[in-house]
Amino acid sequence: MSKLYAAKWKFTFIFSILFFQMLSAQDSYHLNLQNELASNFQLPQGKWVFGNNEDAKLNADYTWGTVEITNEDASEQAFSKLVNLNITEVDGPIWSSGYGIRNANPIQAGDRCLFVVWLRSTSGPGKVGVSLQNAVSFESEFSLEFELGNEWRQYLVPVEISADFAADALQLVLLLNGGDQNIQLGGLAQLNYEDRVAFSDLPRKYYNELYEGYEADAEWRAEAAARIDQIRKAQLEIKVEDQSGASLEGVSVQARMLQHDFGFGTAVAAHLFAGNSRQNNEYEKKLLDLDGKGHGFNEVVFENATKWRAWEENWFQVNPQQKAQTIEWLKDRGMRVRGHTLIWPSWRNLPADLRTNEQNPEYIKTRILDHIEDIVNYPGVKGNISDWDVLNEISILDDLEMAMKGAPGYPTGREIYVDIFKKLLEEDPNAVTYLNDYTVFGGGSSPFYKEQLKQYTQELLDADVKVDGIGFQAHIGTFPTGVNELYDIFEEFHTTFGTRTKITEFDMNPLIDDELAAKYLKDFYTIAFSHRSMDAILMWGFWDGAHWFDNAPVFNEDWSLKPAGQAFLDLVFKEWWTDETGSTDGSGTYGLRGFKGTYEIAVGCPSGIKVDTIQLTQDLDYTLSCANLTSAEEEAKIGLKVFPNPVKDQLFINWNNGEPADIYIMDISGKKVGSALHVTGDTQMDLDLPAGIYQLMIEMKQKRITKKLVVVE
Repeated sequence: MSKLYAAKWKFTFIFSILFFQMLSAQDSYHLNLQNELASNFQLPQGKWVFGNNEDAKLNADYTWGTVEITNEDASEQAFSKLVNLNITEVDGPIWSSGYGIRNANPIQAGDRCLFVVWLRSTSGPGKVGVSLQNAVSFESEFSLEFELGNEWRQYLVPVEISADFAADALQLVLLLNGGDQNIQLGGLAQLNYEDRVAFSDLPRKYYNELYEGYEADAEWRAEAAARIDQIRKAQLEIKVEDQSGASLEGVSVQARMLQHDFGFGTAVAAHLFAGNSRQNNEYEKKLLDLDGKGHGFNEVVFENATKWRAWEENWFQVNPQQKAQTIEWLKDRGMRVRGHTLIWPSWRNLPADLRTNEQNPEYIKTRILDHIEDIVNYPGVKGNISDWDVLNEISILDDLEMAMKGAPGYPTGREIYVDIFKKLLEEDPNAVTYLNDYTVFGGGSSPFYKEQLKQYTQELLDADVKVDGIGFQAHIGTFPTGVNELYDIFEEFHTTFGTRTKITEFDMNPLIDDELAAKYLKDFYTIAFSHRSMDAILMWGFWDGAHWFDNAPVFNEDWSLKPAGQAFLDLVFKEWWTDETGSTDGSGTYGLRGFKGTYEIAVGCPSGIKVDTIQLTQDLDYTLSCANLTSAEEEAKIGLKVFPNPVKDQLFINWNNGEPADIYIMDISGKKVGSALHVTGDTQMDLDLPAGIYQLMIEMKQKRITKKLVVVE
């Protein structure tokens, strides 16, 4: 090598090192970001995870799928460089196209970090999944879905690292296949504060409170209120007559709602009920009485108990007989009980022997059909399930489909879904059937999988299968789905398939704070309640002590009420609740427009209070006759004795005709304050009532006796 050549090589090598150092040296954006975080949030200096130089990061990033990428200088921004990401073709789930960068520096388990990025969409509303993940296994450290507008927004995401990562072993990815869109990003960075900062002290900035339709004066609110009045209420005309059929004017009438016709429900854990492995008295009590005023859920679904593996493997030490007893316990207390789920078609959610026999389609089919026959006909289950989630998450889970594909008569493999529906209806011709899925909206939603769900639903209908409804799971992600988008989805499925719908698994990501959770719950319930196809909204658990995400909507683990829980109570049992009192007019009629449901009607007849229970599911003309009060002669005929009267704390009631009776005690407003149901002959009631005048009512098959009851101190 000549001296001239050696000198030239040495100069080139040194220049390359200096150029790389220039690229990788901390630039003004990163310096200013450190200072800004220190000033605004009192954070110490952090270590850079992806490097500390914008140009160096632009030389290290990458894309996949149908992404066109260009870089350009940014003006009038905190950062100096921006990345344009144009999605040229939407084909597949949201992760089919994306952008990524890997860590330049190692990071350790337990390190507390702050991820920072600026994002916007320049092509209308945009959607981007953002995930920090293992570069090999793709297991996420965090995974969020951002709804983007045209303006630049800085996002701050705290994360506590779960494992050690060498350089180049951790990747930050933007999942871009959420639609035809052009996304811009800038200022991507991650600061590692190790253990020098409490995780709770790291700032968060998501802008998730700005979901579409959040505004107090948004147009959808008045439209939804009008629909609710139209479809969720009915006119009730109460006519009161005397024993001759003549109208009674000026008679007091109270119409008191007892329960909604619409399903307001929750998922429940079977092992927490009477007779099961971890019975919880407070859990049972709150389910039936959420607010201390007797208002409870009217529809439930087991979170696990009737899933196939749980059914056979006795999860939580609860066997099928105990599950059936729990179903009957719930039914006896006025609950509708959903069945979830007959088939969940992935290997990890099916009994292990099905995967062992995945090359044996006949074995799989026989095993499935036998299971359906077993569970549907099991004593205590049979006849007590209001509707079944027949198939769960078929838009995204295809293990069963793939195992059957190519077998005789199963060209796509999805023909097994037809077999499943038909077997259920063969065993129970009256079964109400649902498809249940999460990919339509909320966390994990995808336009691609929504279309697959629609395709598979149509395939079932084309095969002459009865699909009664679509269940939308509604696990709401960090960024709540816009209100008008929700309504459009409900409308799309209903008009396309003519099916009913239910919200089957509503809850919210813990990254939605309490104030936003309360606001969004009210908006979500309102728009769902306002849609003509919707029959129920069920939470996926109501108490943090029994919730898959430790973040149920209603109660904290200590049973204190959450703001979202208060919003639920105010909405369902106040705003959407009917309790009215008035007097009959000249025609003996008192009319009202009330929410559909079960009502107790109390009428102040001349000879005492007459109470009846009715169902208001459509406009109703209801006549109540004051002539049905049992006379003193009939009272003597059955040998009725009520003593002592006045009474302090123990009341004895006897009769001798052998008929069973329901006994009620009502205060002067007609409100029930005590009861003894299905009793015969010799009954003792323990009273805990304030001193005053009450009405005692004894109902038999064709008799109703009312007596004044005096309670003393």
